[in-house]
Amino acid sequence: MFSPCKGCKERTEKCHADCEKYLAFREYCEQKRKERDRDSNVRDYFGERKIKTARIFKRRIYGTHKNDS
Repeated sequence: MFSPCKGCKERTEKCHADCEKYLAFREYCEQKRKERDRDSNVRDYFGERKIKTARIFKRRIYGTHKNDS
């Protein structure tokens, strides 16, 4: 999604503070960023749990961890 400023006929210096189109666009971007951050945190958590679970089962099957002496 492109900023509404691209090709805007009413664009001036420092218009971002007053432009309703830009403020709405900025709010939309913030909302999408928050959703992306939330989703990545959940994905990271479950990915980490999957790795830890795989290590536990590997130790049960093979007996020791490769770094164990």
